[in-house]
Amino acid sequence: MQAVEVLHPDLPDLIDALLASQGWSWEAVSRGEAKLDGQPVTMDRLQRFLIATDPVLWGECNLVEGPEDGGGLWQFFDYQKPSLRYRGHVVHQDGAEVGKSRELTCLALWSVVGACRGSVLIGSALDGDLDELWELMELQQARNPYIRKLIVNRTSKPYRRITAVNGLRILLRPAGHDGRAYRAIHVGGLAMHDESAKVEQERAWSEFFRAAKPKCEIRLYSVPTGIRLSRFQRLADSGMPSELAIPATPTTAWVIEMLLYGSKGGVPDATRQAVRDGGKRMFLRFHWPKTIMPPPFWTEERREELIELYGGPDEPGYIHNVLGLPGDPEYSVFPWRLLESNLRHVDDYLNVILRWDTHARSLDALARRQNPAYELVSPDRTYDDVTLANLPDGESEGEIAGAGQPLLKTFSTAVDLMGWASRSDRERYETITDLLRAIVRPLEGDLVGGIDVGSTSVTSIVVDRFVGRRHATVLRLHLRGFGWYEQRDVIWALDELLRPSRGWGIDGTGVGKALYDLLQGGNDSHAFRERLSGYVFNRQLPAINPDDGEPMNDPQTGQPYSVSYKEQGTQLLVRALEAHQWDLPNDPELLSFLQQHTYSQTVTGQRTFRKIDDHDIDAFRCLFLRCLTNDFGSLVAPVVTFKSTGIRRDSNVFMEAF
Repeated sequence: MQAVEVLHPDLPDLIDALLASQGWSWEAVSRGEAKLDGQPVTMDRLQRFLIATDPVLWGECNLVEGPEDGGGLWQFFDYQKPSLRYRGHVVHQDGAEVGKSRELTCLALWSVVGACRGSVLIGSALDGDLDELWELMELQQARNPYIRKLIVNRTSKPYRRITAVNGLRILLRPAGHDGRAYRAIHVGGLAMHDESAKVEQERAWSEFFRAAKPKCEIRLYSVPTGIRLSRFQRLADSGMPSELAIPATPTTAWVIEMLLYGSKGGVPDATRQAVRDGGKRMFLRFHWPKTIMPPPFWTEERREELIELYGGPDEPGYIHNVLGLPGDPEYSVFPWRLLESNLRHVDDYLNVILRWDTHARSLDALARRQNPAYELVSPDRTYDDVTLANLPDGESEGEIAGAGQPLLKTFSTAVDLMGWASRSDRERYETITDLLRAIVRPLEGDLVGGIDVGSTSVTSIVVDRFVGRRHATVLRLHLRGFGWYEQRDVIWALDELLRPSRGWGIDGTGVGKALYDLLQGGNDSHAFRERLSGYVFNRQLPAINPDDGEPMNDPQTGQPYSVSYKEQGTQLLVRALEAHQWDLPNDPELLSFLQQHTYSQTVTGQRTFRKIDDHDIDAFRCLFLRCLTNDFGSLVAPVVTFKSTGIRRDSNVFMEAF
């Protein structure tokens, strides 16, 4: 038999597995009896087929190191190879500097000039994030004449682009704030996104996903940031762990199955069908912490160095960059340790969403309560592990079928809004009141409410019940798409239903002042008067001790000092959590909003708080400030006062004056 040069040390075993999968033998190949498409199969053809099909072999045969790394051919770590070979949607939640950039570079060049699978889009949060990937691709073109011959054009303005002789392209684009750079792009090979956790704008994500054609493979990569509700983190949390589809030690037979059948290999058919039935893409989740890297990239000395760098093994920087876990965001106001110790099952808790749909002319309502069985399922146990032996008394297996769902739907309806503009004020108010009576039942106890107003987004309303100094959140209501007068009617109706004995606090900053004046401008049956306090968050008040109302002194000067209403409200929230006096329902969205609420600090030591997804938090600030006003009114007086204007609903004077 004619001697054939082996192009990669792994090829003999892979060729054995390939021949076995097709029922061929080495002897049959050498005699020319094995044929494909009527042509005899040769060892040279098999080698080239496997190299072109397998991105691992292609990368290790074609991509070279830079001079500072020795200039040899690339060699991937063992943990990288299954991800490179998996053909399907992938989400990578990894530590820093574990090989993500190499995978992105290899897959992009392989897809365009190696396998010719289709054009590639590589997105990232910022244009500067793409520099390293661009430089890696430039290096390969400069060092490898084979790749250089297949590239006909490359440009970096206005955006980076590489065009191959086959017409396929590699496009590198920043997401920006609205995904504008992704528009008019359509790729069929790969749509990959680096630094995915840093992109929080949904519009940017919608443009990115739109750019992927139906058969395009989507791959997302990032070090987690702790922002739980980001699109990246939601996909990572819901993705199927790679351990369920990929063996711990992949065999050559498994590799051949992946190369020949793509993402069909390894993933159970039942899992795929369940995902299809849900109308979703199935993402396989890879997790590469730095701890799986071989020496010298991970050693005990390296671990000690990183602990010193990030300030400790429990610090967010270490958890994100080393362990590749979400943890808390950097500078979280409400870290998970505070929230976890206050989680309770609140029997009366109700999560309500009211959405005003102008186009459909309907008011959609959804109400959910806590699932009593949800607390049975901890992060390291699945629902399948929950047996009848450890169910609460009186619970049956059927009753906890939704144990994986933290909230259970209790009410859902759509109210017809046809002719809304022609209805009288009384008819509009009665429509909203009837809807709320069907959702919210009267609550016993000492209640207080908080309101944060959104002009075009979400108005959040929260209600807590107090027993002594301890309190529990019993209502969280979101109004979406509501006008000023409709928001006013909802709050009037809630006040009539619940009649909070401690009154209401409202954010009177900016647009909140408009709703405050409307709420106070009703007739005698609706006017809140002293039962509603408005707070302007950027105004100052004397810092006081919430236990006794005594002024607090600056520890450096010994003199009384002032804080903003927002800072005072924040301190009250943290104080209640630290003292374990706030019973929080296990509402994942609420907990995520709290945990991802971060701050930055000025040179004077004042904190500036994150303005994204803070509606519930601002509502709670108002609720706590209202309690402080009740206790020490002369020291924590509301900073918004009401003056009657006699303005009617149909008048434009109110909005013009505002």
